[in-house]
Amino acid sequence: MSKQVRKSISALLVFVLVLQVFAVTSIHAEGGLEVQDKKITTKVGLNEIQLNWVEATSVSPEDLMYSIYMSDQANIDTVSNAEKNGTKISGLQNGSSSFKIDNLTSGVKYYFNIVASDTDSKIAYSMEEVSTLSSSAQAPSVTADDEANVIIGAKNTMEYSVNEGADWQDYDTTEPPSFNGNASVWVRVKASNSEPASQHKVLTFTENTETNQLDSLNLAKSKGDISGVLAALQHPNLGILLPQGFNLWSDDEKQSVAEFVTMINGSTGYVSKGQVQYALDIAIEPRSLFDSNDLLTVEQNITAYFGNLAYLPQVFGANTDESIQALYELGEKYTNLSSVEKQIFAYRIMFYAKRDGLPSHKIREQLDAILSTYSSINRVIDSGDMHNVLINLRLIQKESTDYNNDPDTIEKMTPFSLDLDKIDPIEYETEQELAQWMIDHRPETGYADYQAIQETFDAFFNPVKDPLKELNTAKSEENVKNVLQLIKLPEWLDLPEGFESLQPEEQEIVAQVVMTFVPSSYDYQSKAEVQYALKMGFEGVMAALQTDPLLFQQHLISFYSLVSQANQYISYPDTGGVQIVSQKYAKLSSVDKQLISYIAQRFSQDDDFVMKDAYIGYLMLLLQYPPINEPATPEEMLGSLQMIYEYQHSSEANTPDKKFPLDFGKLATITSNETKQEQLAQWMIDHRPETGYADYQAIQETFDAFFNPVKDPLKELNTAKSEENVKNVLQ
Repeated sequence: MSKQVRKSISALLVFVLVLQVFAVTSIHAEGGLEVQDKKITTKVGLNEIQLNWVEATSVSPEDLMYSIYMSDQANIDTVSNAEKNGTKISGLQNGSSSFKIDNLTSGVKYYFNIVASDTDSKIAYSMEEVSTLSSSAQAPSVTADDEANVIIGAKNTMEYSVNEGADWQDYDTTEPPSFNGNASVWVRVKASNSEPASQHKVLTFTENTETNQLDSLNLAKSKGDISGVLAALQHPNLGILLPQGFNLWSDDEKQSVAEFVTMINGSTGYVSKGQVQYALDIAIEPRSLFDSNDLLTVEQNITAYFGNLAYLPQVFGANTDESIQALYELGEKYTNLSSVEKQIFAYRIMFYAKRDGLPSHKIREQLDAILSTYSSINRVIDSGDMHNVLINLRLIQKESTDYNNDPDTIEKMTPFSLDLDKIDPIEYETEQELAQWMIDHRPETGYADYQAIQETFDAFFNPVKDPLKELNTAKSEENVKNVLQLIKLPEWLDLPEGFESLQPEEQEIVAQVVMTFVPSSYDYQSKAEVQYALKMGFEGVMAALQTDPLLFQQHLISFYSLVSQANQYISYPDTGGVQIVSQKYAKLSSVDKQLISYIAQRFSQDDDFVMKDAYIGYLMLLLQYPPINEPATPEEMLGSLQMIYEYQHSSEANTPDKKFPLDFGKLATITSNETKQEQLAQWMIDHRPETGYADYQAIQETFDAFFNPVKDPLKELNTAKSEENVKNVLQ
């Protein structure tokens, strides 16, 4: 047995084992009553409590009711406990989602629950414990920023008083009040509807001791007096947090910080200590850029620095000039770089800083200067600009290699991740063609990583002459990376929409499907076959990635629809399950498609699920699935019922609180009675509509009717008629 066959069989066995532990996610009762969210939320007042809930759904909405239960003990958590121990205070019709209970006692704990019911089922929500307010609500959690003269934590729902409650003003978060000098401010939550205002909190504001020192800083700043700004920054009355050991820094280092604090925001003064601290932190931050030799850490430090630049307008608000805007634009430019562009930028900064021995106080200037002229490989649209990008990348590669090879180099750089030395011997005209090639073959979303850049670059010098032939070679060599590279080859295949957004490992799974779709002893004969296999692999991966049931079903339908077209594209022997099941899905009834989709999604959500098994797993599920609308003999129908029951049993054993769409539990009562089993199977065939079972309900009703047969239909019809039970009349 070949290695490939053993792998396939192992994957199938893993899938069959995994299939037995499927779990279900919906919360519903046997009769079609369903509650998606059992949480009860409350709005509490002094003597009243309002309950809010998410409405239930029912196959008979006209019968849907909500019963509200109350108790002074935690004994109404289930339907039976609520009906036994609780006091029913109201019954509401379908369409209700809230109820207010008033005339309650202040400061008392109550328990509430809601029971949704229709003619067939009852479901209890989650019991809620809640207490009425004992008096006015507690004072809000707000504090005074005595330095900035503002209230921290205040919201538009609050109000304040500066005359001990004689008058109250609404708090406005868009134009928050400022409390200069000595002031006692009361803050409380405003009254709303029947809820009274909360208790108030007293905040105390005092004269700012640093006001004069902030004025001194602004005066020195306005004159461009770097020494005066530095003196003000170090004055204890200003209260600025300077870095540890700042007094030991060199004069050049200190002056660099003071220059930035002076430059930022031009001649406009600082209005708070917070603004000064923010500017100071930006000036200091790049000093620690290269504390680590790890490129990822350096990149993270650079990202943090430019993120702070992008946040400057939020700190300075209306108190800004063009210097803030210029720094903000630098921050935004970096933020908008792609992942690989940030990696290149980090490498470039780190390399030149090391090689040139850049002083720490010059790093910030270097960062800003390089980024301001930085042309990114994913954004240039002109071949001349792309040419410059490639030349710069080649220069980084060459110079970093020379640096590492220098015997005097003590701290070497990680080798640059691009090899562009093929640029060196080519003529300028060819360089321009290469630049245009890099633009024309750039993915719509840009180059995702170094590998994508390298592959496109190499393809210019080694163009693929016969992609189909090279794909078959990569397939025979089981080289999934080469298969993926050929799949992504521009102007050959039409990549499915969204393929480029997949993670690299997910793209490799698709490539694995393409590599194994045709038996190893055969080659692809046409581009159409490869395109078909690519779509199959993509839809399988996309289905497995979905958490939303509707999106999962859409991709699974696409996957199985492609399976049904297999005979149009492949005619090789030994193609296994693909050809066997190629027409099976198209023949399935609607309810069978719903059930297989449900089971497949449970397979995908299992903890043991492995993405690479999705393709073969979905094929095996379709191959093994027993359609309930197809069996013609009792033996076939019994086999179908038993396998569906196996799915139900394993699912509910794993998650007892969640129900399978069908309940065939009564099969367990006749396992030793072969005659009864055969009668049940024949019953399911005889009572199956000519067009087949339309939905879960039709299957369940027919199944249940076998175990509870109608003895006198006319008598039971009259009973249902007198009870105005239209569902029983229909049945």
